[in-house]
Amino acid sequence: MLQPLDGLYTIFGKRTGSSIGAEIEPDRFEWAIAESDLILNEAEQRLIEQRNRARRQADLLQAQVDAERVHELARLEVEHVSFKGLWKRLTRTTLGKVATSAVATLAAGILTFYGVPALVRIIAGIWSVIRSRF
Repeated sequence: MLQPLDGLYTIFGKRTGSSIGAEIEPDRFEWAIAESDLILNEAEQRLIEQRNRARRQADLLQAQVDAERVHELARLEVEHVSFKGLWKRLTRTTLGKVATSAVATLAAGILTFYGVPALVRIIAGIWSVIRSRF
């Protein structure tokens, strides 16, 4: 049975009739449901806003970490001798691009001139071994 100091007593109001099968005033009950929906909707909106704020902060932090990483990698490439750093510095200018293109073409020609005949000899040797076994 609801008592005057119960929270439910103040929300629903005084019960009418006997304690068994007694009914709560319908208007007060609908008001309590509407109020609880409003409270839940406000709480849900606050939680959604907090989640969105946390995601924005996480995205900003990730962007800062990425920017710092890119900056540190660029600094390390300049300070220390690395093939990647040398390649970037070499191919930055027009003369460097022409030189690397010429070296790549020359290397491809040498590999083709010496590599293809050697590869053909290796394949022919493997083929002759396979034929001699069968």
